Amino acid sequence: MNLSNNLEYVLNLIHADRTFFDEYITSEDQTNYFKVSQVKKRSGMRTIYEPKGDKLQSIYKAIYEELKLYRPEIHDAAHGFLKDRSNVTNARLHLGARFVLNLDIKDFFDSIRTCDVEKAFLRLGFNEEVADVLSKFCTVNGVLPQGVNGSPDISNHCFYDYDVLLSEHSSKYGIVYTRYADDMSFSGRLRINETPFKASEVISIIEDDSNFVVAKEKTKIQKRGANQYVTGLTIFDSEMPRVSKKYKRRLRLELYIIGKIGIDQFIINLHKLPDQPNDNDSLESQIWRKELDELATDKIAQIEGRINYLNGVEPIVAARMRPLLDVIYEARKVSQKSK
Repeated sequence: MNLSNNLEYVLNLIHADRTFFDEYITSEDQTNYFKVSQVKKRSGMRTIYEPKGDKLQSIYKAIYEELKLYRPEIHDAAHGFLKDRSNVTNARLHLGARFVLNLDIKDFFDSIRTCDVEKAFLRLGFNEEVADVLSKFCTVNGVLPQGVNGSPDISNHCFYDYDVLLSEHSSKYGIVYTRYADDMSFSGRLRINETPFKASEVISIIEDDSNFVVAKEKTKIQKRGANQYVTGLTIFDSEMPRVSKKYKRRLRLELYIIGKIGIDQFIINLHKLPDQPNDNDSLESQIWRKELDELATDKIAQIEGRINYLNGVEPIVAARMRPLLDVIYEARKVSQKSK
């Protein structure tokens, strides 16, 4: 995107017209342009925005494609939503630490306002008119929406100044700082009581003169010798981050049990389903089999997803589990053919 050009050039680049932009920007309730849903997270609910219609979706996709050009401008401390960076690269930088401080920002996306997005665009070199209009178009009722193409990259650009401040502050104490979306980690080679580094100072940097609020109840200091996690991965091993033993044990156990008794019986036991009706051809029996089949399909997909996640962290361990899943798939195919 040639930022020296005017708004009309930029709108043409992303295949949008000014009338549509103005209609959206001046709308009294911009949620009308989206399918809004609530997704459960560990603490509370997350609001997801799905653009309605191909026109809006294509514009956001075009903005997302243009924003890819500015990914080098995202701070090195950021590891979320970026190609070649992940929760694994994030955790890897904290291996062997004596302590880890984990902080979490409440409602990260909802805390990023239109003015923050405009400021980020200006920092990237957008002219004032372009930054003003695009920031209003990329937000919903004044805040950055989750679920929209471009929002993750924008969130990283909006947090750039804080990444700079937190990195500079941490480096003064020999502390490593990384961030994965709203999840920030700080680690040191000294014991926590041997360094003047304080969580309160970090929180002040984040909260002072900003809309961000640290979730105090999620603030954790993990010392060497106890469980140490960064973005869900253990960092006790000095060679590589690992998936927790609990995660792997549960996955192995489910694969073993399903291999022994079959996916159907596993689902019947897991969900405490009633016995199948005696009349196989009855409507009641058909409904029972349909529910069983849907639950079994979902469970197998869940297990495959968990193996795929494990493969991204510990591919050797995942490779040992994959054949067990293949056996389950084959047994299910045989079972379905016989029904």
